[in-house]
Amino acid sequence: MGEPAGKAKKYNVEKVLWFASEPKGLHVSPNESARFSDLDEIVESLVEAGQLEEASRDSTGTYYRCTHSGLIAHFELKLKYRTSQGKSTTEVEAKLAELRGCGTLNRATPG
Repeated sequence: MGEPAGKAKKYNVEKVLWFASEPKGLHVSPNESARFSDLDEIVESLVEAGQLEEASRDSTGTYYRCTHSGLIAHFELKLKYRTSQGKSTTEVEAKLAELRGCGTLNRATPG
């Protein structure tokens, strides 16, 4: 009979961090909460945890990007997933080592 009225579980922390790690960042519409998705709550909790930061705003909404600790969390989740799927983790482990070894990240660096 369908889901009860409430928030749809369209997003999770892993997905939000992945979108926010992309060059354009994660876009959140000002109408997101009216769409009954869980995106607003996840973004708010990640901002409070210091893993996301507001990058810019325009007429369509707000863009967020990962902070340094957010990138580490993103790659830790990616490592966990790849390990559980029996996939190679060499590149992810190298990226995590790079991120953990420095306090800032040059976003222009390929990786």
